[in-house]
Amino acid sequence: MTESLNNSSTPVAAKKIASNLRFAGRFGLLGQLIPAVVSGLSLLIAIAWTAASRNPAGIGTDRNTGGGLVFTVLSLALAFAGVFWFLRYSLSARKFADANTRPRKADTVKLIQVGSVINIIGLALAILGAQGLILSLFGKSLALINPFALSQVMNSGSTMANITIQPMEMLEVLANTQSIFAHFIGLIFSLWLLNGIAKQSA
Repeated sequence: MTESLNNSSTPVAAKKIASNLRFAGRFGLLGQLIPAVVSGLSLLIAIAWTAASRNPAGIGTDRNTGGGLVFTVLSLALAFAGVFWFLRYSLSARKFADANTRPRKADTVKLIQVGSVINIIGLALAILGAQGLILSLFGKSLALINPFALSQVMNSGSTMANITIQPMEMLEVLANTQSIFAHFIGLIFSLWLLNGIAKQSA
């Protein structure tokens, strides 16, 4: 593919844009895929752990995460959508070798802009998720020094897990931070591609 671009009458600007798209399609995709997979596995383990820790009476760890987990799941879904979108960058780069299939600059810019929007929305959702998760953990940390909360746990027949920070909750935080990282990587590559197109146009 590289040789066909170099040996054809492809304009220099088009060659550079295709090279950038190919680079982003490879490394930008991996940069998002790895943290997205880590985030997904962390969430699966946390959810499975939660289900396994509940007894038949329904007593288990308090899951009042303030909607943080929901936002994290939505952000993760967009992270995988971002991975798919970066795959389109590689497919678009292949079209530059043939003048008949070569995308217009406006189409390429629009393609990258959509990828940027995916990452921006995903990043915003992940940040909202982080707020909910951190507030939940902060509330539990305050309960540990509240004697009334301790007595309420004892009287209700519940467990200390309801007011103590559990490992699975830290896995949810890990999932959230990895989702943030994936979207950040995607956004950096998208901005780099747009900057490269702007330079070639100039």
